[in-house]
Amino acid sequence: MLTARGVQGNIITLPGNIPKERLAEWQTDPYYCPCCAAELILKAGQIKIPHFAHKKASACKASSEPESEYHLLGKRKLFQWFVNNRIEVEMEPYLPEIRQRPDILIYYKEQSYAIEFQCSPISEEVFLSRTKSYQEAGIKPIWIIAEKRIKRKKTRQYSLSAFQWLFAMNTVHSPMILTYCPEQHKLYMLDPLTPFSPRTTFSELTVLPLSNTHPNILFSTNKTWKFHFIEEWRAQRKAWAIHKVKTAKHTNPFFNELYKNGLSPAWIPSEIGLPVEGMVILETAAVEWQGWIFMDCLQHKKIGSRIYRSQIYQSFQRRVTNGQIRLRTLPMLPVKNSFLAVDAYLFLLAKLEILEFGGKGIYIIKNKLAPPTSSVECMQLENDLYSKLSEMIL
Repeated sequence: MLTARGVQGNIITLPGNIPKERLAEWQTDPYYCPCCAAELILKAGQIKIPHFAHKKASACKASSEPESEYHLLGKRKLFQWFVNNRIEVEMEPYLPEIRQRPDILIYYKEQSYAIEFQCSPISEEVFLSRTKSYQEAGIKPIWIIAEKRIKRKKTRQYSLSAFQWLFAMNTVHSPMILTYCPEQHKLYMLDPLTPFSPRTTFSELTVLPLSNTHPNILFSTNKTWKFHFIEEWRAQRKAWAIHKVKTAKHTNPFFNELYKNGLSPAWIPSEIGLPVEGMVILETAAVEWQGWIFMDCLQHKKIGSRIYRSQIYQSFQRRVTNGQIRLRTLPMLPVKNSFLAVDAYLFLLAKLEILEFGGKGIYIIKNKLAPPTSSVECMQLENDLYSKLSEMIL
């Protein structure tokens, strides 16, 4: 902790360092935790950042997580960033009405924001509980993850765990994750996030040195969906098919259903497993949730047949209920339409002339999605499809 209560009840914030000759002066008076009122120890040396700590093991919320030097440094630098930009800010304020103590609390354009700089994993339960408490108190949480926790697999491709996905913010149309490195004094923005599977995600990385970045970057909202990774997506889709041919098991409901329908992962039509708006909501890989829609609702329909959007919704929801399609936990992304990705996929199939609109809530099968019969045909169909997608999406 970087703040404590003094004998008179006043809040004391520690400086970045305490000269050796002034250490005795700082240690003269007792200090108390603003959260639980227990007496604190002032820890200060020539190497470590000065901070307060409880004298012994405590159940206090303020000491529920051990704080690393990295975390303490990050809090201090982020706090100073807000100060330098003349934004009203408090360091580690205790909020008794919700029994929470955010790293930083700021006030910007008549709105309160709790800034949490998270450097170590916590349970999903704790993350969700804290987030909900802030939201119910009218405080908007902004969780920033330590930059060193993010794993980049390739250029514009990242591996995000279920825990890291909890940090997604902005909108379902243009989700992003903010990371920060106090040692480099830089904020990093992964935006937009386009998940291929539960972990593999495509994104652009924007580097923002805090020295010339205004904090309003934290509050900007982009509601426009854009996709910049068509060739990378195509390569990943192909790699998925090759991998699943070798590893797919009949005990997996999706692959079992594929085999029942005379399909194999290598010969699924290329139109199954495409990037669409709103797919951030779904944890299940795009190939799988779109594959379920194909097998349940489209595969056995004849050209000219009608299909109602409500039927597709019902089928999709049944797979969600059965656990065969999984939704992602996104506490900071308000989801008003859980079928957003389904609608976007149907709209894309209409643009590709697989479907056509037949009136309100009605689609008509215009062309059949059929698996290729040879590797040459597979390549040709894939080339044609991605040529069209490049014009539509980019």
